[in-house]
This record gives sequence, C-alpha cells and structure tokens, in this order.
Amino acid sequence: MVQQNEWNSSLRQCIRITDDGWMLTRANFDLSTDGPPATYPSTFRGCHWGSCSRSRLPIRVADLELARSSWRPVLRRAGTYDVAYDLWTNTTSSVSGQPDGSEIMIWLRKRGPVRPAGTVTGRARISGTSWTVWQTRMDGWNYIAYQRTDRARSVRDLNVRAFVRDSIERGSTERAWYLTSVEAGFEIWRGGRGLGTDSFSLRLR
Repeated sequence: MVQQNEWNSSLRQCIRITDDGWMLTRANFDLSTDGPPATYPSTFRGCHWGSCSRSRLPIRVADLELARSSWRPVLRRAGTYDVAYDLWTNTTSSVSGQPDGSEIMIWLRKRGPVRPAGTVTGRARISGTSWTVWQTRMDGWNYIAYQRTDRARSVRDLNVRAFVRDSIERGSTERAWYLTSVEAGFEIWRGGRGLGTDSFSLRLR
C-alpha cells in the first residue's frame, strides 16, 4: 500500500500512483531541521495505524525467519530529506492505533543537515555495511535508527530481519513483541516534489 502519511504539516501534498510505485507531484515543505519532519510518504506492507495490506504481518518477532527487501527510490538534488525504512513493533498482535513497542529506522542516505532522533549509542555491521546506531525513548515506544555510513541509492535483498535482531540485542525490541509493518519512504523537512519509488518488494516468513 502507498500512504501520504503527512502528520506534521497542513500544506498540500499530492501523490501520483504508477504501476510499480509512486511519485510526489506536489510537496513544498519548509520546516526547521532541528525538529520532526513534515511527512513520511511511503510504501508499506503490514498494518499502519489500522490500515492493512495483504501480508503475513503481524508476526511475533521471535517467529520471524526471514525478512528481505529490495527498494529503488527516486531521488532529487533539492530539498532536505532522508531515505529510510521504518519498521514498527507492537507489544501485542493488535494492529489499531499507535504501536507501543519499537520503531526501527534504517537510513540509507540523507540530504541536508538532518539526523535520526536520540543520541549515538554504537556502531553495527549489518548486510556487509557499517551503520551508526541512534537510540532514544519516544512518548510511548522505543526508537532505534541505523544510519548507513556510506550512502546508498537503492538496496537489493536487504536483510531487514538482521536489524530487528540487532535491536533486540540493544534493548529496543523484545522477542515477544509483534512486527506490524515494514515501510519505505522519505522523511521530508523541505521540498519533496519529485521524490518517489520505482519499485519495492518484501519477502517474509
């Protein structure tokens, strides 16, 4: 499913849906980079605040055997944004409302002076690449972000499960919780028009 997910702005945002993806046709945000983004337009599998796609999600974290994703985003040389996966877990199998487990972000790249929430708590080596790890406690859930040290334009067969398992070892996620969604999109602070997705896939079991 494709979602607008504009949650911190009242400006007009428009998306054109294509056969394999989507593109922002109207988006001209201008928020300070020392606060939260205006929006997170994205593709997702699973359930986002009660809206659900066809998938095997939610899955108990301990039972997740495989989660691999390929994603080819469309980038622009203007604006301020990150290119990131957003994974959500919930303490129960419920899929309505705000998840109360953890938010696991995977930052592939960014443009402009933005960074994940929280503070740097370590480094990780996942899927053959180095990541800087950020952690904090949000209002009702744990936040952990993996920021890639070298920027990627796209990913093929990314081992999403490895990030979930690493977040368990760092205390942000519990094995008894449920993975409810895997999302891929852009947190946008400034601009946004022209960003999009050419293709997205997720394999789960």
